[in-house]
Amino acid sequence: MKLVAEQVKLLREKKKQLLEKKKDYLSYCASREKESLEGIGLPFCNDYQEETKLQKAKKEYQDIHDILVNSDYVTERDFDQIDVGTKFTIAFDDDDKVEAMLTESNPFIRSDLSFVSLESDLGQAVYGKKVGDHVSYQVKATGRTLSVTIDEIDSMKDHYEHYLEEVPYTSRCSSEQRKMIADERVISSSQAEIIHEEFLKLNHQTKDRGMISRKSYLKKLLREAIVAHPEGNTIGVGSKVCVALQNENGEVEEKTFEFINRAYSTELASQYVERASSLGRVIYGLQSGEEFTVRRKNMPSLKGIVLSVENENNKERVR
Repeated sequence: MKLVAEQVKLLREKKKQLLEKKKDYLSYCASREKESLEGIGLPFCNDYQEETKLQKAKKEYQDIHDILVNSDYVTERDFDQIDVGTKFTIAFDDDDKVEAMLTESNPFIRSDLSFVSLESDLGQAVYGKKVGDHVSYQVKATGRTLSVTIDEIDSMKDHYEHYLEEVPYTSRCSSEQRKMIADERVISSSQAEIIHEEFLKLNHQTKDRGMISRKSYLKKLLREAIVAHPEGNTIGVGSKVCVALQNENGEVEEKTFEFINRAYSTELASQYVERASSLGRVIYGLQSGEEFTVRRKNMPSLKGIVLSVENENNKERVR
């Protein structure tokens, strides 16, 4: 199975939600055991409905984990024609328009973005088509024939989810910044989970020399990298940060992310900001309420303010 970054993001978010369900259940059990009479604590915890919910959540969590580990991730997309990972708009004969993204398959995830599976009737009809192409296809479930025109293909790369490491590290920061953090192999706990996910993924792939070397590197990173634990209200590696950014037109956008030293695996650009990035350089060490200016090469500067900083002293590490 091939997953686009948008699907990876949704699946990882679902995993976090399922972990919270597990924590809630265990907390419920603990409270029921305390409230129960001596000797009958466990029977109270074995509430049928709650136990069923827990088992269902555990099963769904494992299914998502298996999908992430066993799937390939799409990093290249075709913007000239509809391919796996391409956003497009189709117009039906009745002038109704639908925006969607073509994916190889859709593993039980729901989102505001309409995913069209390559396995579906519509997916097979639009695959490889270009703007202006007119196609007809039959809906096998009903036998009805529909006609659509490819109205638009979104070729703006900024409109797509992507992994930080898709952009070469030398392009993501200056040589001065690279020297500054070159020896700081520091990862956050959530990064450790992503790196561990890739480590397991490599176990399922052909053992060529490059993959063996990569696997060894990731293992060493997980074993030796120090997971930083920011304290107080200061932005550091592992901080959950929310900032407000104002562009040259006065428009304000809120951005929520985790602050990291640098990306090592498949960290998503919408969820992480590297210390050496244009934004990361100016907010490192700031606290809630502090203002900043992001200067960008060949682009107008951005004004911003730190809205919130959340630091968790969680010492758990993925092995």
